[in-house]
Amino acid sequence: RVHGKLDSNFMSAATAALVAILFAVVLTAQGQAPGFAVALSQDGLTVIKDVAVQQLLAQLTSIAIPDQSGQASTPVGSVSYDLKNIVLSGLSLPGSAITLDAPDSITVSVSGGACVVNCDWSFRENAWPHASDSGGATVSVGDLDVTVVVAIGLAAERPTVSVSSCSLSMGSFSVQVHGGGPDWLVNWLVGLFQGSIKSAVESATQAAIVSAINGQAEQALASLPIVERVDAFSSIDFGMLAVPVITPSLLASQHLGRFLCNHNACPPSPWSPVPLPDSVTSDQINVIFSEEVANSAGYVYWAMGALQTTVDSVPATWPIQLTTNDFAPIIPLLYETYPNADMSFVLTATSPPVATINATGGAASVDGVATVYVHPHNTSAAIEVFTLGLVIFGSGSVGVNENNITANVRFVSTSLTLINSTIGSFQVEVLQEFVDFACEEGLVPWLNKELGVGFVIPTVEGVSLSSIQVVYGEGFVAVGADLAYNPSAPSRIDLLRRRSRAFRIQ
Repeated sequence: RVHGKLDSNFMSAATAALVAILFAVVLTAQGQAPGFAVALSQDGLTVIKDVAVQQLLAQLTSIAIPDQSGQASTPVGSVSYDLKNIVLSGLSLPGSAITLDAPDSITVSVSGGACVVNCDWSFRENAWPHASDSGGATVSVGDLDVTVVVAIGLAAERPTVSVSSCSLSMGSFSVQVHGGGPDWLVNWLVGLFQGSIKSAVESATQAAIVSAINGQAEQALASLPIVERVDAFSSIDFGMLAVPVITPSLLASQHLGRFLCNHNACPPSPWSPVPLPDSVTSDQINVIFSEEVANSAGYVYWAMGALQTTVDSVPATWPIQLTTNDFAPIIPLLYETYPNADMSFVLTATSPPVATINATGGAASVDGVATVYVHPHNTSAAIEVFTLGLVIFGSGSVGVNENNITANVRFVSTSLTLINSTIGSFQVEVLQEFVDFACEEGLVPWLNKELGVGFVIPTVEGVSLSSIQVVYGEGFVAVGADLAYNPSAPSRIDLLRRRSRAFRIQ
């Protein structure tokens, strides 16, 4: 009901439909045309790479290396040696670069890295008198180079990220011996580290890096939704349609972005989105939505019977209240037939709302009927008096707030026709001013309050958008932005809960 009394199911359904009508939300089954596309530029992927490297270092604070033992020739003769409690720590990867390798991989190269390896050493002469010694050593490693090739794929409608190869080489060494030992011991330990010990450390470090990267990717991508429930009526399918495409300048992915009726309660919506560009701006990320995503939302809410509400009161400040007395100057026949009666009307969409987007912005229209009733004081029955055909036209713009796509509605006009009347024929034009006023002063402000909350753009937890620009095209709208990472930022679930509370979803 107008002025805060709209039916709650209608409020949540109409809000969700109109949000989507103005811009679109997001992504399912293979073989269908995409309604949503994402493009990450090399700069955008560099931001992600830098975050990933920092997370990698946080995970690899220490790496245990398998114990090493063997026989060696030394100035004192043949000895048996053991290196135990070998631990790599202090890993630093100061300089890294990213290269996009078409068609499906990304290479990250690190140079000038460093680390420290600590161990306990011991040896024993094989011949009499079996002299022995033990102590500790610290090996400072420099000129550490790492190259990781990451393959991008698709599984179960989600992107996959996995390490396809990893190489690591350690350059310079300096050894500090703890616990005494003869002069030749340092040279002997350096020799060990230049041989089998170095290989063992490199192999263990490579394995730790691969495991950490794969684990990071799995955890991050697991937070991306596939099918997201919006409310009691609808869900959105966020599944990826095909393997992402990698070019020398960007990574592009395509998704469905189609609204679905919950519990398969209605057939799928018509679906014929225009081909979407890979990118529209030079920003770090482009998120591009087809107008068809919006139309699928309108279809779902219409098919579920959610686009209907009863209005039986308006704000007291309005110049006309819902009584036949107030409508007497406009429709004399109504007052003459039912004097001093309260009124109400039922708004029903008769077909799905239609959204269009072009280079100047978004527009939408919806066909419906308004069935008007009177409520005489001497009876509890509602009496139908006339039905109007109603077409509402509006325009809108898109914005982004905290990873939410938001919108602002502007009322354009309405078109009225008289379908039937029990009080006799009258000119519907006399109602035009009231209907336009009700839309502009009641419906639009309420919608803009709700649409200001918006819908969450699916992103990895902690990633937010900045320096946002919105670009409209023929049949689509694109959001260009830079990326920022804040692990303490509100999660996607928190943002969804905020939206649900604001929309009063039942």
